[in-house]
Amino acid sequence: MGAGIFGRDAELRAIDGFLADVPLAARALVLTGEAGAGKTTLLRESTARAADRGFTVLAAMPSASDLRLAFAGLADLLTLRLDEVLTGLPPPQRRALAVAMLVEDAPDHPPDPHLIAAAFRTALTMLTRSAPVLVVVDDVQWLDQPTELAIGFAFRRLAAEPVGVICVRRDPGSSLPLELGHGRLAVETLPLGGLSLGALHHLLKLRLGTSFSHPTLRAIESASGGNPFIALEIGRALSRRGAGIASGNALPVPDSLAGLVSERLGQLPPAVADALGLVAVMPGAAIDRYLAAGLADRDLDAAVVAGVLEIDNGSLRFSHPLLAASVLGSIPPAKSRDLHAAAARCAAAPEERVRHRALAAT
Repeated sequence: MGAGIFGRDAELRAIDGFLADVPLAARALVLTGEAGAGKTTLLRESTARAADRGFTVLAAMPSASDLRLAFAGLADLLTLRLDEVLTGLPPPQRRALAVAMLVEDAPDHPPDPHLIAAAFRTALTMLTRSAPVLVVVDDVQWLDQPTELAIGFAFRRLAAEPVGVICVRRDPGSSLPLELGHGRLAVETLPLGGLSLGALHHLLKLRLGTSFSHPTLRAIESASGGNPFIALEIGRALSRRGAGIASGNALPVPDSLAGLVSERLGQLPPAVADALGLVAVMPGAAIDRYLAAGLADRDLDAAVVAGVLEIDNGSLRFSHPLLAASVLGSIPPAKSRDLHAAAARCAAAPEERVRHRALAAT
């Protein structure tokens, strides 16, 4: 089992089985569950396991702000392989995709969306020549519509190709995302329920460094429904208060997830909270880029020590999407434009710079 993942043995076995079958034929896996259930944690573990198996991984982690930006998700998926992909595409598809990815000037008339979708379909086929491909999409509800249409076009046409698709959605809904229900590839849904009492005990002990009494642990399980993120936030709130609980008593913490997250973030010093704003609008960047934008390393260190941020291969990201969403939701519009302007000044790629400039505009 992945380090720090508790009570998900069955889900991890399902993921391993899914990855083992991808080289044989195209297939998709949809992770569902309420906010905080651990979907992103399993998605990251799936990505790591696929990389260990030699897969080419294309990943997009969209947020609500991406809904306004055409092909932001497609850029996330292809940026690391864009030079390789463009070189092998037929000229009409290459030009259309290059314009969509903002690496070529737009012509007088926008490229045909069908050409862009066909280019993504061709790109997947090209990449499978050297290794199986895994397309990873977190929070599909935040994908911009042009990206959703383009990858839906490609996924509907997958069959025997060694391409896997893993995506995450909160609401299981009545229909599958990304038009997966209209294609020829096999599709599985993996719902995530609550963790067991034993798994919650191990999770709280590892992440918080403390053990709770059995009555308190039972109360945490009941209040959280076994949701690992909510259980951790309740545990943190109890630890801050130095509180235990007698059997049958109410937990002395806010009764909503938003309240728990806000309370946790409210404990941070103002300078650390301000630093989180830039990380929220420019997630997953290398640490030196945040420093170049004017953030103090001590503030970033404090956020990491507090468990709000974590370091991944030299980059910073929020330890959970709900923390990022809470920070983003608390930034006033004028401040948000200032943060995007700062992000544009230290952007690493032209398309990223244009994206932040668009969000910085009035």
